[in-house]
Amino acid sequence: MTEERLTLSVEEAAAKLGISRNLGYQLAKTGQLPGVIRLGQRRIVISRVQFERFLAADRHRQEAPRPEAGTGYRILQRAHRKGEHQIRRSKNAN
Repeated sequence: MTEERLTLSVEEAAAKLGISRNLGYQLAKTGQLPGVIRLGQRRIVISRVQFERFLAADRHRQEAPRPEAGTGYRILQRAHRKGEHQIRRSKNAN
């Protein structure tokens, strides 16, 4: 009977995310990789449960329905990209 480990190495987590080992360590160091557990001065492992929750939440976010056409969503997106949202705010503020 083999028990599943409770943690992943940074290398394993990086492989699951499709990123390099170095980027995995960089994200762990800056706190951007979920479930980071520091053991002593050098050892870093990733909580499997927290990492899998993160992946599941990301999958859910990608599958969320987008607003329907005609809701003004695209217009607001374009205005935001062009910086027009700042112009509108300043006109409305006066």
